[in-house]
Amino acid sequence: MRFVFWQGCISIHQNALLNALAKRHTVTLVVEQKIHQERISEGWEIPELKHISIITAPDKQEILKLIKREKNAEHIVSGLDTVFKSYHLISLLNCYGIKPHIYAEPYNPSGFLGFIRFVKYRLLALKYRNRIGAFLATGKLGVYCYKKAGFSTKRLFEWGYFTDIQAVISSSEQKSSTLPRLIYIGKLDKRKNVHTLLEICSKQVKNYMVLSVIGCGPEESFLKTISNQAKIKFYGTVPHKDIYKHLLSSDILILPSLFDGWGAVVNEALQCGCRAITSDHCGAASLINSLSKGSVFPLKKGSLSLESAILTEINKGILSPAKRNSLIEWAQKTISGEAAANYLEEIITTYNNKNSAMQIIPPWDK
Repeated sequence: MRFVFWQGCISIHQNALLNALAKRHTVTLVVEQKIHQERISEGWEIPELKHISIITAPDKQEILKLIKREKNAEHIVSGLDTVFKSYHLISLLNCYGIKPHIYAEPYNPSGFLGFIRFVKYRLLALKYRNRIGAFLATGKLGVYCYKKAGFSTKRLFEWGYFTDIQAVISSSEQKSSTLPRLIYIGKLDKRKNVHTLLEICSKQVKNYMVLSVIGCGPEESFLKTISNQAKIKFYGTVPHKDIYKHLLSSDILILPSLFDGWGAVVNEALQCGCRAITSDHCGAASLINSLSKGSVFPLKKGSLSLESAILTEINKGILSPAKRNSLIEWAQKTISGEAAANYLEEIITTYNNKNSAMQIIPPWDK
């Protein structure tokens, strides 16, 4: 197969998939820019992509030339109204007989604004649902949102973000405490709901060893004022390549977001053998499908449900080397770049063969 991916930038949450695909297919990546400035401030670096042709900020003539050259490729566009003004790109691809596949996070369906978003995507579905190929929606939340908006269930496939981490824990590794270590990684803003997490942890200080908070944002100063400084440690922005060291020494990642289209830090935690807690309004909640992987709490039940989930995970105790390695092994088989590449090949083959009767189960649900 030949693949052309249309994305906003070279993403650390896409390179695992692209590198795995490029081992056996021709892969071209088209981006609006190499990296967003905001991502640099979050500790991102441009990931290494091997054997992949990268085209940055092409003009209309370059786009047309590429489309003509790659008429027989599988084109995968990020979003319906995001990169390269996606709806224009879809129309342009259609002119050359190409139905692009769409890769999209869910919209936030909550509240009045959620209804407005639903109307927007309902209109986009009416216009584009017969002009696109497979729809790769991140998480079960994504499948729900786009099914509700009117996209065909025969074309909707549960998808995600994918990262690659090679982590192994020594069986001789010992913890200096029997109390678990907690960690939060992400922006410090209202959407991430960090203030609720810190308020809970400031009450539950006797139940855990330490909560590491990695990231920065507009709420940083406020969050420090409501935190128990003896047990909650703020690290600020940490280079992405060093995140894994923190996850490998933690027992429980907590991502309490009011909404997250995915939340790739959940992938990274599981790949480091760290259990995860996330709200049911995060796409990556799809990965937490057994007690060994962590907990998903219902956001609508408020802070008590988050506190209950935290206490549940704390009561499981620290991760033994055996349990951590078991999580790492599961993650390598199901959410690595190689697993994602195999899953995408299966989706594309099924779609191209028009085998709508075949149900494809995501590797993390098998």
